[in-house]
Amino acid sequence: MPTTRGRAAAWKSVAIFTRTPRTIVAQRLRNSHGPFECVAQPGAPHGRAASTVQLARSVLGAPVGSTLGLRPEYAMRKHVALTRNSDIEDLRDRLRASAEETQLRLAELAGETLPLEFLYRLKFEAVGCDPLDSSRQLNLIEQLNQTFTYLASLNGAEFIFARHAKAQTLTLNLGTKGGWDIETADDGGIVAEVFAAVTPKNNAKLANDIQKVASASTKHRYVLFMSPANRAGRYKAQPAPAGVVVWSLGCDL
Repeated sequence: MPTTRGRAAAWKSVAIFTRTPRTIVAQRLRNSHGPFECVAQPGAPHGRAASTVQLARSVLGAPVGSTLGLRPEYAMRKHVALTRNSDIEDLRDRLRASAEETQLRLAELAGETLPLEFLYRLKFEAVGCDPLDSSRQLNLIEQLNQTFTYLASLNGAEFIFARHAKAQTLTLNLGTKGGWDIETADDGGIVAEVFAAVTPKNNAKLANDIQKVASASTKHRYVLFMSPANRAGRYKAQPAPAGVVVWSLGCDL
């Protein structure tokens, strides 16, 4: 009978994920004598040749190779027009779907590679996906940065709609799309620059955005940010010209 050390050495990896509200428990086990084996919750399909991603898709009822819960109307879109009746939560769901896809890919990759190779591939390969299109591969760091910039923009749009009853439409310019991050001609004109950072003063981003927004000729001007260092509310630690509102959006996901 193998020793405890021998049994431990035989296992290449174990990856366990639990996701709610649709819970998946996917365990991938590989030993030195054979391919992957997948074990799932009772009734879930499994087999020796199945991967964690295939298993997870099967449990969800999605065909292998499909995207999970992503509708095509927002795929690849960097210019988003919102109305007061738009379902902002639906857009947040697209971010969650891409995050879910990447989580599964990382579980797959972690069990197939040695530690340094794993980090190498995270650094140099497209192991992530577009935050609004989980079928489009993207570098993981780019996905991380874009995901939280997009989330901050959606939270910012929700904030502006709540603050300006006369605003009926908003345009979100995401990523490298030109224009203000959020803008509308409604209610005398509203513009906002939006970002996500560990702290709002990282890389002078806050000061630069305040300066940029101060140059706008619109009636309402905002700098909105998402940071774990600050609770939601007006941010007064950074001086701003009259008419420019600096606001922390908090860090709700």
